Amino acid sequence: MYETNAQLLNNVISNVESDMLALNNISNYVIFNTIIQENLIYLIDNKNSKKQAVAKRNVYEALYTYMFSNSYIKSISLVTDDTIITLGNSFTSDKIDLEQINQKPIDDAGRVSWSSGASANYSMLCTREIRQLKFLKLRKLAILYIDVDMDQIISDALIDAGYTPDLVEFIVCQGNEQIYPNETSP
Repeated sequence: MYETNAQLLNNVISNVESDMLALNNISNYVIFNTIIQENLIYLIDNKNSKKQAVAKRNVYEALYTYMFSNSYIKSISLVTDDTIITLGNSFTSDKIDLEQINQKPIDDAGRVSWSSGASANYSMLCTREIRQLKFLKLRKLAILYIDVDMDQIISDALIDAGYTPDLVEFIVCQGNEQIYPNETSP
């Protein structure tokens, strides 16, 4: 019975890891998208231009494909120093510590990092710094936030393994830090 249970839990963990890897890959596609790169560069270099709306529209159109490529994505946001471009659910900057979460992807120099929101059981955020690839300048263009429905990822993985999601408590850690849920139930 213990072996069967351990194998089922390994299947759950594999499914969750697989879904998180798929979201990581989507973040790679966003970062390397030339349309997004070029338009973010334009937005930063031409702050007073009348063509800013066109550049933002181009970014929205480029993000559209990624937004609907995975059913666990609730929203995709790009946050620059002076603008937020969001596709999907509105960017809930009031529910997260934006300053703290922004620092992690900057410290990670473009590598993916996972964060939780300010309240318990809030969905997870896949965050990355987008750096300028053109001429390998590597200057910061924006921070990418992919708002992920972690509850649904875990629920689907548990159901696939034959568990009842309401009866199982699942915790996700990044290193020594618990990132999901933000708080454990008593």
